[in-house]
Amino acid sequence: MRLPPPPRGGGGRGGAGPGGRGGAGFAAAVSLGEFGATAFIARPGTITVPALIFRLLGRPGAVSYTGAMAMAVVLALMVTLLIMLIDRVRLGELGSF
Repeated sequence: MRLPPPPRGGGGRGGAGPGGRGGAGFAAAVSLGEFGATAFIARPGTITVPALIFRLLGRPGAVSYTGAMAMAVVLALMVTLLIMLIDRVRLGELGSF
C-alpha cells in the first residue's frame, strides 16, 4: 500500500506553504499589538492573562514555562468559548460577514 504524494503547494511540510507562513506571521504581529493594548489598559494593581503569560515566560525554569503554557491554553479556550457564544447569540443579520 502506497501513501499518496503530498499536496501541491505544501512542499511536503504538512500543507504549511507560503500562505501558512504568512498567516502565522500575521497572527504573531497581531498578538504583539494586542499585548500592547492589554498592557496599556491594565491597572497597576491588576494582572491580565496575557500579562501573566508574559511575566511567567520572563522567569527562568521549567515550572514558569509550564505555567505560561497552561495559561496560554486557558486563554485560547476562553477566546474560543467567547467566539462560540457570540456566534450563537447573533441577532439576525447583525454582525454577519
